[in-house]
Amino acid sequence: MVDEETKLLVWQKCKTLTNLDPAMYRIGRFGGLMKWDEYENRDSNLGWEIDQRFPEKGDRLCNLDALQWEDLVNKGERALDSLVASIAAYQRDEPPVDPAEADFEAVANVP
Repeated sequence: MVDEETKLLVWQKCKTLTNLDPAMYRIGRFGGLMKWDEYENRDSNLGWEIDQRFPEKGDRLCNLDALQWEDLVNKGERALDSLVASIAAYQRDEPPVDPAEADFEAVANVP
């Protein structure tokens, strides 16, 4: 269970939208829209949870991210897509791909 202070600090790391109240709405690491009061609510499309980027690094703030819950469930698949995108970028001599910004449609067309 995450304490309220950590929950707020992780929330504040997320991107905001200019047309929505940043105290109530944020964008998760993989682009899912989240609502503050829907924390740990998997019955809501706006539900979100806190995740560790690297489990072995523990609960340090720099290792914690807010993710819309469906993005969290699909995180493993996204990580594999990101790895494929990074390998493709390496082969084209480009910088590695951030999973939150990967263009997975383009990766599917890489030989």
